[in-house]
Amino acid sequence: MAMRTEPIESFYSNKNEYLEAKADAERHNINERLRENYKKEDNNKDSDGLSSIETTVIGYILGFFIALFTFFIVVLFKISFKIIKHISIYIYKLVKKNQ
Repeated sequence: MAMRTEPIESFYSNKNEYLEAKADAERHNINERLRENYKKEDNNKDSDGLSSIETTVIGYILGFFIALFTFFIVVLFKISFKIIKHISIYIYKLVKKNQ
């Protein structure tokens, strides 16, 4: 028993509806291929030999150390300014006593 085959166009009410459905299917297919290619590229190595996850981790570590370094610089400046302030007050009191 042979199956009766009808053209796909007959399932749609008009030609425009068929063309829209065909374009949607093609867009979906292209999006799927792009998604697959992106997954393949993500698993591959970058030009410098590191994957994107490794690059992200290295970026976070570097950012942490830069923030830590900046924090210590600010703290050292605050401490040094306090020391300079106390020394200058001490010198001022000594000079005032000697006058």
